Amino acid sequence: MKAVRTAVMAGALIGVAGIASIRAGSAPTDAFSFSESQKDVLACSNTTSESCETFTSGKFSVKALFFAGDTNTLRSITESSTVDLIVGGFSFNTVISDAVKISKGTASFVLTDVDCATTPCKTNTHGMVVMKLSSKGLAVDVSTKTGATADETFENSVVANGFATNNAPFTSDIHVSLVVNGVSTDSFFIGVSGVATTKATSKNGGTFDLHSVKVKSTGFAS
Repeated sequence: MKAVRTAVMAGALIGVAGIASIRAGSAPTDAFSFSESQKDVLACSNTTSESCETFTSGKFSVKALFFAGDTNTLRSITESSTVDLIVGGFSFNTVISDAVKISKGTASFVLTDVDCATTPCKTNTHGMVVMKLSSKGLAVDVSTKTGATADETFENSVVANGFATNNAPFTSDIHVSLVVNGVSTDSFFIGVSGVATTKATSKNGGTFDLHSVKVKSTGFAS
C-alpha cells in the first residue's frame, strides 16, 4: 500500500493572539472515536475462473483530540511543524504548510491516488485529513477509503484487514500516536470490537471466499 502524506497543524493558523490565548483551565481530556468497514469484491475479466481476482476495499473514519490541556505543546505548533500520525495500520506524516487549505485554525489535507484505467492517467481524491488547533487541544479528523480496486490503491486498513478471515466476532486494541516536531508525543491504546464474516461465492466454475468486516472503537484500553 502506498505511503500516506501527513498533515501538521500550526499555531500560526490561529495567529499570535490565538496562541497566546491558550491557557490552562479546567483540564480537558483526550478523545477518540473510530469506525471501519471493508469487503471483498470479485472481478472477472472473462468467463473462466482463472480470470477472477478478489479486491478488498473499505473505508474508515476517525475523530480525535490530542494534547488536551498540554499548553506547551499546543503553543509550539507552527506552520513549519511536522506531525506524524499513527492509527493502527494507517500512518500519515507531513508539515502544516503542505495543507491544501488553511483557514481560521483549520488545516485540510487530501489523500490521493493515481487511476490509470483510462489514458491519460488521472489523480483522484479518496480521503481527507483535517486538523484544528484550539485551546482544547489538536483535533484530528480522518475520513478515507482503504484497500484497492482493479485500478486504484487507497490507504492501509486500520485494523479490519487483520481480522478479515476470522469469520467471527472479535475484540482487540489499536495503537494511536501523534508526534509533533519529532519531540512531543501523545500516545495511547484504543479498544475495538467487530464482526468478520465469510461467504462462499461461485463464479465461472470456481468458488471464492469473500470476506467482510465491520469494527468500531469501544474506548480507551486499560
